[in-house]
Amino acid sequence: MDLEQLVQDVLDGNESPLLAWGVLADFEKTIKKCKAEIREAVEIEADKEDKNFNYRGYEFERRNGSIQWNFSQCQEVVEAENLLRIAKEKAKQAYKANQNGILNVSKDGELIDLPTVTYKKDSLIVKQAK
Repeated sequence: MDLEQLVQDVLDGNESPLLAWGVLADFEKTIKKCKAEIREAVEIEADKEDKNFNYRGYEFERRNGSIQWNFSQCQEVVEAENLLRIAKEKAKQAYKANQNGILNVSKDGELIDLPTVTYKKDSLIVKQAK
């Protein structure tokens, strides 16, 4: 299927945008699955090349993986994260209460700072019908 033509057909009003979205979602899932299946073989072949190389019209660049930190064994960090989680939850509850016209104060009468709230774009989930 020519995906670019499908998109053009939608833009021209000759195809359903919903059908195109479903088809593109199916292709996306298939591509992710296929890439996962050949990843190890690709890495083996790429290791035979320089860090940056060209192959049959494609430019490749190998990059080192990023560092990932795990602080679960650091008691000081765990305690600080717990305090932060509690403070965030308190601020969220204060925001929700404020939205309902309730003053955002703690049990002790202290004013609780309200977080800024933004909303992400709505999403449309698509699955192939059974």
